[in-house]
Amino acid sequence: MKKHVVIIIAFVISAFSFAQKNEIKGAEKALKSNNFASAKTFIKSAESMESSMDAKTLAKFYFLKGQAYYANGTGTNDDVQVALNTFNKLKKTENESGKKVYTPKVKDIEIQMVNSFIEKAQKALANKDYESSYLNFERVYRLSKTDTAFLYNAAVLATQNKSYDKALFYYDELKELGYTIVENKNMSNVIIDFFIQ
Repeated sequence: MKKHVVIIIAFVISAFSFAQKNEIKGAEKALKSNNFASAKTFIKSAESMESSMDAKTLAKFYFLKGQAYYANGTGTNDDVQVALNTFNKLKKTENESGKKVYTPKVKDIEIQMVNSFIEKAQKALANKDYESSYLNFERVYRLSKTDTAFLYNAAVLATQNKSYDKALFYYDELKELGYTIVENKNMSNVIIDFFIQ
């Protein structure tokens, strides 16, 4: 009887592992042909198996999920946020495992993301779409925390959008960082000042 139970458990584990690999391969193939909708479908199927993935598989899963949701910059605001969160999970997973296979690849994607977010923020600002602009400036800051001017821009634009809770959150964060407007007045702030006037 014990022998049968062991065989059944081994079979279930094997089938589960095969299903994981199948969904991940499907997502990878869809991404290669820029079929982001299909990639997301494979990713959603694999999400139920996420807790049973080993570190290597989990890192690859996060890498593919981030790409699927970012969709080369065409993802919705919510999808882009999922991509950002997923890439953070990937980096954490690889830091804990000590094997950084996908983290360097994510760095390249994040550089593209920063450029895209800046462009979207400036276009939205020119169209007086303050909400989209402040969300994109915040994203730039989250990916490039060395330049707090982007967070300041997000705070100013959130205020302009009357999103006072968000603005206060950003200002509080700036205060904790010791940010002062006089010391950090740069081109980003000039852009904001120009469009708001």
